[in-house]
Order: sequence, then C-alpha cells, then structure tokens
Amino acid sequence: MPGTSDFLLGPGRQSLQHATSLVRSAPDVFLTGIGASWNAALAAGALFSMGGRQVYMQEAGELLYFTAIPRGSVIIAISRTGRSIEIVQLLAKAAASGATVIGITNCADSPLVRESAVTIVVPAMLDHAISVNAYSSLLITVGALVGSGTTEFASVASPLLSAVNKAGKCLELWQEQLQNSSWLASDADYCFLGRGTSLGTCHQAQLLWEEGVKMPATAMSTSGFRHGPQEIVKDGMRFCLWIDQTQMRDQDLSVASDLRELGASVMLIGENLPSHAGDLVCQLPAAPPHWQFVVDMLPIQLAAEALLCIFWWGLWGFLSKIGSVAASPLQMQILFTLGMLPVAIAMLLQMRGKLDRNAGGIAYGLLSGIVTGLGTLGYYAALRDQDASVVTPVTGLFPVLTVLLAFVVLRERLNKVQMGGMLLALASIVILSI
Repeated sequence: MPGTSDFLLGPGRQSLQHATSLVRSAPDVFLTGIGASWNAALAAGALFSMGGRQVYMQEAGELLYFTAIPRGSVIIAISRTGRSIEIVQLLAKAAASGATVIGITNCADSPLVRESAVTIVVPAMLDHAISVNAYSSLLITVGALVGSGTTEFASVASPLLSAVNKAGKCLELWQEQLQNSSWLASDADYCFLGRGTSLGTCHQAQLLWEEGVKMPATAMSTSGFRHGPQEIVKDGMRFCLWIDQTQMRDQDLSVASDLRELGASVMLIGENLPSHAGDLVCQLPAAPPHWQFVVDMLPIQLAAEALLCIFWWGLWGFLSKIGSVAASPLQMQILFTLGMLPVAIAMLLQMRGKLDRNAGGIAYGLLSGIVTGLGTLGYYAALRDQDASVVTPVTGLFPVLTVLLAFVVLRERLNKVQMGGMLLALASIVILSI
C-alpha cells in the first residue's frame, strides 16, 4: 500500500492529473470493472457521490451488453490484469461509441494499456488466486483519482499512509482475536453488510469466502438487509458489519444488537467501536474521512485465511488417516514431502526467485522444516494404530508447548484466559484418552 501512494505522488502523478482532467470535463462518466476490480469500483463510486460528481456505476459485463454509451463519455475501466474478456471487448465498444477510456491496471503489457487514452499502471505483485495485493493497489489508485477530482489526493496521502502503517501493527491483535473467538465456523452461513465506501469491502469479503474459502456467502448494504432479508436470520448465522466513521453508526450498532438477540454471531469492523457491541470487534486506526475502506478489508482477510487454514488442515488430517492405513509412516512422510514440492515451487515463482538472505531466517526456517518432518512422522505412526478422532485433536494441542516455550524462552506473559485455556487443553488429553 505505501508503494502505491508513493507511485501516485511521484511517477504516476502526471497520468493521475491527466485522468482527473478528463473526468472533470466529461459530460458522462462510467465507472466499471469485473470481479475484485468491480468491488474496488463500488468504493470509488461512493467517493464520487460524496464529492458531488455523479457517475454511472455498471459492472463491465452489463456495460458491454446492456448499455448505450453516449459519444464524448469517459469510461474508467479497472482491471488488475487488463485482459479480462469483458474489459477487452468493452474497449472496442468504447472506440465505436466515441468514448474515452481511462485504464487502471497492474499490467503494463495488457490490452487495456494499449487501447486506453490514459493509463495508470500501478506497480504491484499480482496475486495467483484471490486478488488482495492487486485489489488494494487498485483501490487506492481509483480513490486517488476521485480525490484529485474533488479535493486533492496529496492532502490525504500522509494521514492515509499513517493509518495503513498503524493497521499493519494491528494484524497480530486481530489474529489473536480471531483465534480466541467462536465467530469462525466451517458449517455456518455468512452474511456481510456495509454502507458507503465499505460496501465494496463487504462484496470483496464475499468474493474471498466464495473463491478462497469455497463457502457460499451473501453481501449487501446494511439498509437493504433491514428491508426483507433480516427475516431469514437464524440461530448460529455469522454476520460481519462494517461501521462507517460518521454515518448511521447508532443505527448499525442497533442492527448488530438485534442480530445477536436473534442468535447470530456478529463481527464488527470500524473505528472507536464499543468493545461489547459484537461477539468479535476489530478496532481500526483512524483514517481520513471516507477513506476507511483502504484498511477495513484487513481483518476479514485474516478471517478468510484462518477459515481456509481450518479447511485444509482438516482435509489433511482426513487424508492422512486414509493413507496411513495403506502405507507405512516412513512412506507417508516421503510422499508428504513430495506433495509439498509443487507448493514450494509455486511460492518461489510468486516471489520471482528472490529469497531473503538473512542467516537467522534461513536457519530457523530449515529447523522448522526438520521439526515438522519429525512431527508428521510421529503423527502418521500414531494414525496407524489409533483412531483419527483421538490422534488429530491431541496433536492439535501443540500450541500448548508453543505457549510454554514462549513463556520460558521469550519471556512472554500469560494472562488468566490463556492460562485457563492451557489447563482445559491438558484436561482434554485425559478425556480423549478415556
């Protein structure tokens, strides 16, 4: 994120100013994208509206097939690759309609760059699955375009960068909150609600859930939810609400309260929220007015990663039990290592072969691999003689040892809740062994 801001205030500033000039002088402006890029457009559209500049918001497929584009219009097309089929075909339609295209992308060698009147190519590493890095960079860029056309991006860049840096320091806290919360559940129904610029965030969260976690989810405006869909709330449902910095805060906190009374588990994301207002409350650092959307994606991204981890580790345990019946522990360990190679190669390709050369990091990384290999060898041996329903929960208690080592070696302090959790974990071993 900081790199994007530096680019827009430096090498990309001239393109940003040119695009701003085109938007200001255009009689009609269309804002479009597809997938994660469309979610970024939703946030930018709210910024345009709050700045008094009305734009037509249409997803690229709808704009391509179901809209007549007036001559002289400006189309702001957002696409991380610049190669999405709807975007490419839309370029031809724009040319035939006499419209001017402003392309915002991460790829300099894309059709969007070649055929746009103005392009802002944001330097960011492309994601190989769910768009997170690219989404954030495009989000800031289109927000900067709006800001330059209504106020001035330079005036919010510094406090925005400060908010991003502070959010980075909150990641560990949010991860701990997620670990200690029951909000994550692999068998629950999920619904994401937001307003204003955060409406794009809640739709991006839905995409994370469906594309990454492989679970169905719903996303909509909080006001839209209150008029009808609230009738489907049932015990055990999971909701995540993004609370705006200034608008409709009390009303949305009331929605959260009502959902909890109906038996739902509620996660809240926003600034200066009451700690008791939800089952899981993630406090955001202060951001410039209407720019909360730049950082409010981070807590739900961590939640998606945690839920995805639960799914893959659960599937690993199941497959390990089946394999251990047919193969020896040594053979299972060898096959496990071979299966890890494609993952390691994919990660190496994503990093473009550039590994950190910190001696300590390399040493601990290799030691971690050796210890993991020994641990999984013991796990396969246990599965050969014991039920997976006993072995897997017991081996899942490894964080107890991690906490003890952190307490003894790193001098980390344990609070009463953590100490109670450790005692319950040790008690569970006894219960499972009965």
